Amino acid sequence: MAAGFVDEADVAQLALAVLGRDDTIGEAIPLTTEVATYRELVARLGRLLGADLGPDPVPLGGAITTVPASIAGTLTALLTMAATSPPDTLTTPEVARRFGLRPIGIDDFLGTALAGWTALTRRSG
Repeated sequence: MAAGFVDEADVAQLALAVLGRDDTIGEAIPLTTEVATYRELVARLGRLLGADLGPDPVPLGGAITTVPASIAGTLTALLTMAATSPPDTLTTPEVARRFGLRPIGIDDFLGTALAGWTALTRRSG
């Protein structure tokens, strides 16, 4: 199932861009950068890590056994919600153009997140 993604920093940039503008009062302004399935996200993450991260399929509502029991129920519920939600294929390049935004894409987001995680694990390990 495909879902739209956007970085929270891009949402903050949009919020700053609309402040004080009369033409945006009461307007719902969607912002999404890219659309991907969760399987595609795992593959992208694997490419960045140089690893094969093929996901193991779990039946809908099936228990997740690869995480601590304390979060397994919550994770199972969240994954079931994600699997049964309608696809979200909206991307909004026109919003980025209208407000002069340059939102980051999924690969850039993952690369930045991994760089932070790598730095953190080096300090603690």
